[in-house]
Amino acid sequence: MFLNPATRLRVASFKYVSHVSDPRSTLSRTPRKTGSPAPENVPSLLGAETGEGASSYPSIRVGVVRLTQKGVVMYVGKMRAANLLRLWEIDKFRDEDLEGYQRRLYDDRTQQVLDYLTQCPIAVMPGILVSLREGANFKPISEGLNVGALEIPNYQGSIWVIDGQHRLGGLQLGLKGVEDELSGMETVDSETRKMLEDYEVPVVFIDSASACESIKPSLRDPSVSIAPSDVERVVFFIVNKTAKSISPSLKDALAYKIKAAGIEGIPIIEKEPWRVPATRISLALFRDGRTGSPFTGLMKITGIETRVTRGVGRPLTLSSFVTSLRPLIENERFKNISSDPKLAYEQQLAFVATYWRALRRLHEDPFKEPQNYMILKSIGVYALNLIANDVFNWCSSAGSEPTENNIMKFIKPLKDFDWSKKTSPLAAFGGQKGVRAAYKLLLRNIAEKGVAEASGRLTELEEEETT
Repeated sequence: MFLNPATRLRVASFKYVSHVSDPRSTLSRTPRKTGSPAPENVPSLLGAETGEGASSYPSIRVGVVRLTQKGVVMYVGKMRAANLLRLWEIDKFRDEDLEGYQRRLYDDRTQQVLDYLTQCPIAVMPGILVSLREGANFKPISEGLNVGALEIPNYQGSIWVIDGQHRLGGLQLGLKGVEDELSGMETVDSETRKMLEDYEVPVVFIDSASACESIKPSLRDPSVSIAPSDVERVVFFIVNKTAKSISPSLKDALAYKIKAAGIEGIPIIEKEPWRVPATRISLALFRDGRTGSPFTGLMKITGIETRVTRGVGRPLTLSSFVTSLRPLIENERFKNISSDPKLAYEQQLAFVATYWRALRRLHEDPFKEPQNYMILKSIGVYALNLIANDVFNWCSSAGSEPTENNIMKFIKPLKDFDWSKKTSPLAAFGGQKGVRAAYKLLLRNIAEKGVAEASGRLTELEEEETT
């Protein structure tokens, strides 16, 4: 599409205009439209004070592009966070009359969003999806064009959030100006506050009022009354029902790569810092043949295996093995194996590879036909990596290097243990309680064969359970 010079000038100069001056004022001073009460909203919505002359400009103008999807008119634009937060509302689901559709706002998720925005150098958020229940007042920059200004009434509830309430909640958490009761200090400094106020949020607006009319002819009974909230409910259901999260294993792999790139400040990664070194070790066991790992080719990362049939192939998921390593990774002796980070990683990887290589010496068949044995099932991996943590401590206490032969002194009694999928006692265990029961069963098996360290560990576990 070619525009004449005058039109190009209007497009270039077209911008979002706000006639509201102070985004920190109280909600009670926010202009409100008269009418029936709005449904219950997010607590402590950010209010705003109307600036001088604002009464002459009752709307906020947003630069948008208009589009249509199967008869439903939509607009795509951006809004400054401080202005968007004055207008949003959610239609919270109510048990008593089944009205509304939104879930509750979870504090931990909004805090994670705020932490991400303030701590991560790549604080990029996807767009939010909102509804205009009163319809859209769109003014194209030139007749026939789909580029123009969307005029939105300046009052709380002129925008109803369908998808993105926790993203807005995170922004709100940083901007609402909550003060510490003891110090009287705001939760964010002035520079951070300014950044949050000016943060540009991509917004997709649905003209839900016109959508009600456009979809009526396609209904089985066109006489049925359709409200904008019905349109919102459908979109909310589809967005949340059909969205598929990435697999836990892929999350671990991506988190490791993000940390390896030196990027900090992502709450979901910072919440469990032990997963990153555990993932690094696990990936090396799967991918790097130099370690002599018995896991080469046996671990799923993406969770998708098209080359192998169900029940065979790669029995281990990266996520399961990573989680099973937690006691070892958080073991202070293991963490401080060397003051040199590079050497520490190499020694940690060497221990885990050597330990599992020793297990393979005792039981080769489970690594050739893993689908028929319990060793590489989750219950087996979790229990055996708990034993690995003990073995490392036993070697350290004895002042001996965790070589394959020294490790074998402790785990050789497991040679006679029944790992068969059909007959193993581990087949009856499940869940975290099952993991602990399996771990104690293996310890008892080792202790009964004369390993004093295993007997001592069993005594410690029994004392922990009685306190």
